[in-house]
Amino acid sequence: MIDNENDAFDNDFDDEDFDIDLEGTGLLEEGIYGAVCEDVERGESKAGNPMFVWLFSLLDDRSETFKVYTAITPAALWKLAEVVEALGLGSGGGRVKFKKSQAVGTLCNLSIKHSQYQGVVRAQADKVLAHDPCGEKLEGFVPTSTPF
Repeated sequence: MIDNENDAFDNDFDDEDFDIDLEGTGLLEEGIYGAVCEDVERGESKAGNPMFVWLFSLLDDRSETFKVYTAITPAALWKLAEVVEALGLGSGGGRVKFKKSQAVGTLCNLSIKHSQYQGVVRAQADKVLAHDPCGEKLEGFVPTSTPF
């Protein structure tokens, strides 16, 4: 029970008007956004296939993050090639070797699209695109936190 008359809320809500600014809490608009690769880890898909899990954050809001999953299977290598090429780590059509340190801190662009999953519309990274110049590192990059 709230006894103080000066408290921001009281228990009698029946006929009050509420005025709350929720600007900036909505769904991120579809479009192309500057981003940085925060992390990449090896993982395993639900089907048991090896994959990479890439974590990207938007340059305008480093707390806004997106994961991109790239399975290492013949049918899905196109997606891995897309990410590797966008980060300037190699090109498709051949063997690619890179270190995690080469990927982390690298600038890119994310194509953000809306998709629906279990009845909820969400913003997700649809494509990873090259930044100009390709492979450029974010100056003074420090990961936002321990991402995974």
